[in-house]
Amino acid sequence: MLLVIAPTDGGVLKIFLTARLHKIAYERGHLIRSHRLGGILPLLIKFCREHKISFSDLDGIAVVLSAGSFTTTRLVVSLVNVIGWIYDLRIVSLRSAEKIAPLKLKSGFRGFVKPVYGGIPNITLKKE
Repeated sequence: MLLVIAPTDGGVLKIFLTARLHKIAYERGHLIRSHRLGGILPLLIKFCREHKISFSDLDGIAVVLSAGSFTTTRLVVSLVNVIGWIYDLRIVSLRSAEKIAPLKLKSGFRGFVKPVYGGIPNITLKKE
């Protein structure tokens, strides 16, 4: 099974769980009210409990990096990298959710996913 996490525009975090042949078995969207790691981890744990799986049951975790705020993406990527390291899971990044179906996984932890900016960073610009 592959857990796919997709931060989207509008503050919604989509979580997918793929089954055999990489078909999407479960999907859920969660509204993220604030950019805090403490809000994302409980959502992932709740999702896994609802479907009676643990992180150790997964073959890997994928993060979709195409949309969503950079802060949410960065938090999700940090969390996924830690979970992948702890459970020795394959971690991959996807540019869009359509890339899920043909994804092939190998066992073992394979490095880190890096967040990317979707636009020009404005963190150092003065607000007018």
